[in-house]
Amino acid sequence: MRVKVFTEISLEFEMFTNLLVNALEGGSNYWYYFPKESYDEVKRLYDLNAEPLQSRRTRAMSEKFAWVLWNCRSHSFAINDAEDHGETLGHISWDSCKKALRKMHDDYHDYYWQVVTENDDAETADVFFQLATLGEVTFG
Repeated sequence: MRVKVFTEISLEFEMFTNLLVNALEGGSNYWYYFPKESYDEVKRLYDLNAEPLQSRRTRAMSEKFAWVLWNCRSHSFAINDAEDHGETLGHISWDSCKKALRKMHDDYHDYYWQVVTENDDAETADVFFQLATLGEVTFG
């Protein structure tokens, strides 16, 4: 399934999932913390809306998060600071992810083309996640 994000790119679910998994499990884990409230809400939404129970058990939380953002588009999730778990740095939503891709297209061309050509890595994913959560690249 493809979703048209804006004229220049049609983002596939697998591409989106890859970006978030790379960010959450590698590229961004030095600066972000996923607070319990966000974790619990992702789990709840995934369990209510996702595929059969057997598939739910085999997905990593980062994949569930990507699934929820992709499929439950009206929700926003707090992202906190890795050092001060109580400090909310920003929020991520489907809309903020679209804005992040637009900003990558406009201001971070190399990273954008890595996404489009599916040659992205943890660094590319970190740029995407910072733009989607913070609205700018702040760390690293």
